[in-house]
Amino acid sequence: MYHPETQLIKIMDKDYLPVKSRLAWFRSLFPHATIDTKLVTLNMDVEYTEPVWINKKKVMRTACGIAVFHTVIRDGRGGVATGTKSEKAASFDDFVEKAESGSIGRALAALGYGTQFACV
Repeated sequence: MYHPETQLIKIMDKDYLPVKSRLAWFRSLFPHATIDTKLVTLNMDVEYTEPVWINKKKVMRTACGIAVFHTVIRDGRGGVATGTKSEKAASFDDFVEKAESGSIGRALAALGYGTQFACV
């Protein structure tokens, strides 16, 4: 049996279940579920400036690019959820992967995976 509580990490003193752990938990219960991701937007022409942390210092970073992903998850038993996430190149070098992972994480959260560990 999968124990997600063993995978919790702290972010700003709050418990957080990473997307990879939510996904492992979900797949352990629904191995035949479908997870469909779709790249909605990839625009490399728009420039953004975002605050980022480098060596524990907050700095402004400018880069071109934004990605938006949309995910639909079906557990095969009637449960369906969606998630959408955008990320900018100025915030993350791997912004396309981060947007896709984030959309999966949001859909999993909508199905209840990881939300019980969130502190409001």
